[in-house]
Amino acid sequence: MSCLCSTALAKASLDVKVTPANAAVKANIEAFIGSLGDRDETALRRYRRAAEDQAQQAVQALGYYQAEIDSRVLPGNDPKLQLEVVPGEPVRLRNVQVRIEGEAGVLKAFRVPQSKALQPGQPLNHGAYEDAKKLIQNQALRYGFFDGKFLSQRLDIDPRAGIADIDLVYASGPRYDLGRVSFQGDTPFDEALLARLVPFAANTPYDADLVAKLNQNLQASGYFDEVRVDALPDPGRAGGYRSRSSSAR
Repeated sequence: MSCLCSTALAKASLDVKVTPANAAVKANIEAFIGSLGDRDETALRRYRRAAEDQAQQAVQALGYYQAEIDSRVLPGNDPKLQLEVVPGEPVRLRNVQVRIEGEAGVLKAFRVPQSKALQPGQPLNHGAYEDAKKLIQNQALRYGFFDGKFLSQRLDIDPRAGIADIDLVYASGPRYDLGRVSFQGDTPFDEALLARLVPFAANTPYDADLVAKLNQNLQASGYFDEVRVDALPDPGRAGGYRSRSSSAR
């Protein structure tokens, strides 16, 4: 006679209690720590301090630099790690400067980050700060400011005073143009026909949406099995890009 025996693995869980209640802080701690997996009681006790450190990172990301965090392990078949968090007062923004210099600064379509989370007096939110930088960089790529760079990207925090200053200054440099479109492929092309599919004239200011529209037009024409559009810097023209379309029938 044979006997097959199996032992069920413990399923650890996380219980976060925030006082006073703060849904954003609770959710961010849970996201930072993630699943506790199959840790048993002993493993949870070893993990406690690491969890506290992760919780500190989570609350600091939302501007709480004076948080008090205690942890304990509740034993059982499915042990629980309980975190008790008192966030305290958040660090608040004092001076905020977000400025775009160069040609992008006078381009109406180029948006300067102005979210409520970046206004003086608001709690510091590291995510809002990083989102502002990404918005600037993404727009620079979309509108052809390929030489742009941050002259300043500073986030100065004084936890004891409860204040933070933001200084973001971006120099866009010149805007590149879209040059002449050339086509390459294994079969002859009717240049006049293909020219009608190009949604911009030569020397049009660069816009990634126009490059995408060119690709869409070629795909939708039904003339090709495969289309690839490349927008490449033209070494012969300062601030110029040439579009090259490789198509296969």
